[in-house]
Amino acid sequence: MGFYKIMMMALTFFIVLAFIILNLYLFNAHVDVQSPPYDTISHKKTINKFARLDVACPFIIAVFNLLSGQFLGILIMAPALYFSVKRIISQQMYMDATTNYKRIKDEELISILKVINLFVAWIYILIKFILTLVKDI
Repeated sequence: MGFYKIMMMALTFFIVLAFIILNLYLFNAHVDVQSPPYDTISHKKTINKFARLDVACPFIIAVFNLLSGQFLGILIMAPALYFSVKRIISQQMYMDATTNYKRIKDEELISILKVINLFVAWIYILIKFILTLVKDI
């Protein structure tokens, strides 16, 4: 049981790190569209390329936290889960070039909040991972 839990936590640790990098990349794409030249078509393609992964990321992390028995980790991911569910319900998963400027500030703020939330989850998983390793040795 201990080895399974350690492997799940290690996998979760690296997945959260990958999603932090993804959200920073998406934030950079949101910032780039606001500076000249205002190329909304390439911005739309960049954002839509990672839209499903961006929405699925909190759910994947929550499942891994559930599998490793970290229920506090699921609660830590609650704000990111909320933003993902909100995007799914309002059907705003994909960007449209015509409504791009109306949503860009909101998407930029959501990206920053997701990065902060993922960073807190990453620190939590790191601490729990170290404590589990020390306890099992």
